[in-house]
Amino acid sequence: MHPESILLARKPSAVYDRAMIDAAQIRAARGLLNWTQGDLAGRAGLSLGSIKKVETDKTDPRASTLRAIQSAFEAAGIVFVTDGVTRPAGKGAKDPSPPSSPR
Repeated sequence: MHPESILLARKPSAVYDRAMIDAAQIRAARGLLNWTQGDLAGRAGLSLGSIKKVETDKTDPRASTLRAIQSAFEAAGIVFVTDGVTRPAGKGAKDPSPPSSPR
């Protein structure tokens, strides 16, 4: 993780696997990154229609769709937390510790 990383906490959902993100988190993470739905679709390898449906809860998305979305966010530095436990950051995230002072 790095200073630009953002932690998004979530409550466990009865509908989705506990490791899956939900529509509110998707909208929040996208907003924090200043991404359009099209940006997210491109980075997650999904269609714009899929992103729109997932964000408005008009579909019961596949786990693979949610994983693709979550992976795109994690690669951009977003870190998701479940029940106070931080998942490992994506490959785009860096260490959150402050930079060392020059000596």
